[in-house]
Amino acid sequence: MSNVLGDLSKVPGAKLIHGAVSEQTICALEDVMHATAGDGGASVNMSAERRWFKDEGKWGSIIAQAGGFHSVLPDMRFVIYQDGGFIAPHADGVRFHEALQKP
Repeated sequence: MSNVLGDLSKVPGAKLIHGAVSEQTICALEDVMHATAGDGGASVNMSAERRWFKDEGKWGSIIAQAGGFHSVLPDMRFVIYQDGGFIAPHADGVRFHEALQKP
């Protein structure tokens, strides 16, 4: 698995944290990814498959702690790109955090 990222310094609020979690944690999260059904990549603005899952706190707490956040939204997704895959520039809709009662 490889990551190709642009210049995150140009993205307000974006963080890339190397080494924040153990290799064992990454392998366990990959197991979740492989067990999660995908949407087949059917979208006009992307060539990638999205796999959505609702986190019950385990992964969100690891991500929040690693990133220095109070919490993260429980709606999570993996985005899987094949060679040449893309997501066109866009703005996501607002997601609501049910436990905190705010976006």
